[in-house]
Amino acid sequence: MRLLKHLLFVTLLALGCNAIATPYYEPIPPQYYGGDPFKFCTFGWPPDCWAPIDPATGTFTVTNYYCFNEYSALLYARVCPHAFGA
Repeated sequence: MRLLKHLLFVTLLALGCNAIATPYYEPIPPQYYGGDPFKFCTFGWPPDCWAPIDPATGTFTVTNYYCFNEYSALLYARVCPHAFGA
């Protein structure tokens, strides 16, 4: 009986870990390089006054706070770490 409980626990643990490793997909709107995630994650979006620092971690820097658009910057921070496998 005790072995069965341990086996059940290990099975549930393995199933839970499998759910964590599910693929992530979020489309990039077409106004950002035609929806190309590689270009978006590599170059950022300069018209919104921010620049990428590290796509693998989703870090960016604001280049001008007066024209900063947080929508595209947060999209970068959300999507690019999944694209680079961080």
